[in-house]
Amino acid sequence: MEYKCNICNKIYKSYQSLWNHNNKFHNNTNLNGNTFVTHGNTNTPSELKCKYCNKIFNNRQNKWKHETKVCKNKLNLIEENSILKNEIETLKNNKIVLSNSNNLNNSNNTNNNINNGTINNNNTIIINKVGEESLNKLTYENIKDIFRQQKNCLHHAIKYVNFNENIPENHNFYNSSLEGKYVNVFNVDKKEVEKKNKKDFYDTVLISAINIMTSLYDKIRDSVSKIKQKKLLNMINELKDISYIDNTKKIYLTNINEISYNNKDVVKDTWSNKLISNEINDDELSDSDSSASSKDSFYYLTDTE
Repeated sequence: MEYKCNICNKIYKSYQSLWNHNNKFHNNTNLNGNTFVTHGNTNTPSELKCKYCNKIFNNRQNKWKHETKVCKNKLNLIEENSILKNEIETLKNNKIVLSNSNNLNNSNNTNNNINNGTINNNNTIIINKVGEESLNKLTYENIKDIFRQQKNCLHHAIKYVNFNENIPENHNFYNSSLEGKYVNVFNVDKKEVEKKNKKDFYDTVLISAINIMTSLYDKIRDSVSKIKQKKLLNMINELKDISYIDNTKKIYLTNINEISYNNKDVVKDTWSNKLISNEINDDELSDSDSSASSKDSFYYLTDTE
């Protein structure tokens, strides 16, 4: 197809060239007289135009490459859609329960309730089980930062997902003692805090972290090139393999132990502010650990079992 300017009768090989010509020489002229001269090529200008930014290309191959890998408008649109989806999901998941006290007849009781901080106006957060965490509040930049860590991405994913101040619904466990045998875990079904064996529980967290990496890959897959997709998939598959090698697994479990200890205050703040339940026992939030001997320590267990 050739493109002809009917004002000066010049012929151009592409619509882009004709557009540049018109923009330069006939900017204030009615251009409805421009014609397209077909010589066996049936491509129309709309077929050569990027549907995201309206840029014109010489052929459909260049247009396809631009739309799938380069177009900034498309990437921005994907991120905006992701943000909107996250906001919608947040409204669904964060079931805010507002309950006002109806027993205001006795002023003394009311004063006592205020002094004790038990006015029932707090938001109730639904805590997710380990392995069922919400990922919708993670931004595109968060996910990129996790993948940039490469083989260290697992414990970065755990930190972003389970100890993120902006995602309190994922605050489902913390470690109160580096060398203790047990970890504090919120039992979603019973709505109470339990102590679980670190080694067994951290195995579950490690498997969950690998599954999280797969889910995060699915979120950004369409925003990266085919080459990058292949690299990310290879990295995830390597993590699946090496995480079952004893020496490597111990390193990952130690990292989980340290992260859950160093960020314990984030989770304790969510729990102690009674955002989960009004009946969490203070004893359950204690930093004390029943196993004080070195033989029962987490490091002893991982080194021998």
